[in-house]
Amino acid sequence: MKTLLTLFLVGTFCSLFAQTTLPSRLDRAHSYFGLHFDFHAGTDCKEVGKNVDASMVNNLIDRVKPDFIQVDCKGYPGYSSYPTKVGNPVPGFSRDQLMIWRQVTASRGVALYPATFQP
Repeated sequence: MKTLLTLFLVGTFCSLFAQTTLPSRLDRAHSYFGLHFDFHAGTDCKEVGKNVDASMVNNLIDRVKPDFIQVDCKGYPGYSSYPTKVGNPVPGFSRDQLMIWRQVTASRGVALYPATFQP
């Protein structure tokens, strides 16, 4: 009986998960219009992400309706614009702006691509 109950719960969970799939995104080859969010973090950046929130990103997507958004992940001096343990994060973060971009674009079916500067 315990095994049957476990199988029932697993099946219920899997069907609920399948119903909450994210909308599909266009791949780069089939995308036409995109936005580039240009942010090059430097040593003077002490509150990265302070002005980025889900409502701001949703508003941008509603108004512009891009196929994809490209967000800078590293600027000229090599500092990342998101919290990382690999590489060189900027001196200070208010919140993880890249995570916000990722969550909102995924929920809206808009592709998100990182951009890095390679000198």
